Amino acid sequence: MSLLAVGIGLLSMGAAGAAGYWMLTVNRRMIRLLDMQTLLKESQGTHFHHLNLATEGILQDINAVQGTMNALRAIHPDIDASLSVHHFLLKHEGEGEVVVDLGQACEALRTLVQHQSVDSTQDQTLSVNHLSLLRRLLAVLERHQVTMASLHLDADT
Repeated sequence: MSLLAVGIGLLSMGAAGAAGYWMLTVNRRMIRLLDMQTLLKESQGTHFHHLNLATEGILQDINAVQGTMNALRAIHPDIDASLSVHHFLLKHEGEGEVVVDLGQACEALRTLVQHQSVDSTQDQTLSVNHLSLLRRLLAVLERHQVTMASLHLDADT
């Protein structure tokens, strides 16, 4: 019986040693995993910091370009008219059936022709760009069945 007790004792000690070794290796793996998780969080934090700095730089560049564009539009009314009409045409020339706002259509037409002379002695025509935009605008108005009478244009336009 003593041999059986010694065998069970050795078996118990071996099982306890194996369980202890297994727990030690799991503990080491968990510590390594936590270290890697900390490293990953720090790396992500640094990455997002750099990303935020780059985004701020891009936003500053966009604001500078927008400011320059606004200055150009203020200095050159013909550029402002071209951009305004082009934006209107992009909105209404697509495949989708967007309802034409008569006020916006009237404003687009007015900005396109507002710098033209009404004097009949001068032979001043639209620029090639404005003439193309006017044709596209009239095609959009025709497609949406908007007549000049329905636009309620003022006498100058």
